[in-house]
Amino acid sequence: MRGSGFREMIGSALLLGLSCVGSISAWGQSDTIYLLSGAPVRGAISSTTPLAIKVRTDTGEQEVPVQNIRSITLADALPELTRANQRFSDSRFDDGLAELEKIASPPRGGFAAQQLEYLRAFGMAQSALTGGNVPLREAGSAVNAFLKKYPESYQQIPMAEMLGRLLVLVGENELAQGEFSKLVQCGWPEFELKGNYQLGELHLLLNKGAEAERNFAAVVGSEVNTPAAVNLKSISRCLRAKALIISGQGEEGRRVVEEIIQRESPDNQALFAHAYNALGLYHMQRNDVQAAVLAFLHTDLLFPSQADAHAEALYYLTQLYPKIGKNDDAYAARENLRSQYRNSTWVQKLN
Repeated sequence: MRGSGFREMIGSALLLGLSCVGSISAWGQSDTIYLLSGAPVRGAISSTTPLAIKVRTDTGEQEVPVQNIRSITLADALPELTRANQRFSDSRFDDGLAELEKIASPPRGGFAAQQLEYLRAFGMAQSALTGGNVPLREAGSAVNAFLKKYPESYQQIPMAEMLGRLLVLVGENELAQGEFSKLVQCGWPEFELKGNYQLGELHLLLNKGAEAERNFAAVVGSEVNTPAAVNLKSISRCLRAKALIISGQGEEGRRVVEEIIQRESPDNQALFAHAYNALGLYHMQRNDVQAAVLAFLHTDLLFPSQADAHAEALYYLTQLYPKIGKNDDAYAARENLRSQYRNSTWVQKLN
């Protein structure tokens, strides 16, 4: 499950990790925590928990809630870490990992060593999730090892989410559900919302419409209103309608989807890609193959940049085209799916 609204959904959390390396200039040798609002906190990071970072400042120790942090700059960051960070920011995950391999004398302890291991595990996971060079299971092992080694890391919650995503892609759905369920109870409202979203997507993949509907209803009802959360709520409204279609409430689901298409701006490509996919499922349930093909073609032709939704549309087109005598188009859709989204759950469904 990647692409579309998901990138925006986790953007703030990834920035929190990706910005944890850098250089210090006029402020001297101190770590700097930049907040979402207010003055930065400068000092020496002394300890962390999954929900907070403690910093020794000139005026005493200060505890900074992780959910208030925009980014972190370390005093002793190596240049290779800075370059890796830049590659990761550009979604060049394999190149970033190559920079990390150039480190001749890695830090042997402390927060800097933890950050190096985090960036390596993060980069491996992102490479695997985006179809890069790192195998899924190797990435999952790296993330799991980090989580076990650093149970008090402030990256515990984001990395648990990442482990869940990797587990879904290797078919370990029960384990993935366990990771996502941790998020729902984690005490960080934004990730509680994300946990329900991930559980909803997992339940959709397993054709558990009623469970998915409850998860997406929880997302829509969340009180978190950051820009990423608002976008996620919008997509969740559409996916909730999709869950209704799967669970046998097709007319209600169709009504919600058509209302979204009529009222929302098509500039929200992630929302519209999911909407047309939901409409395609509705028509499939009614055995209206032509209408289903047309709905999925909307996603294929108009919203191919939305990775998850595009992969799903291609999968269903491979199933639908032969029913209307378009075997060549089915083959093309299959090859497109395999070449663009080789690690996707929709590719696994082909096999």
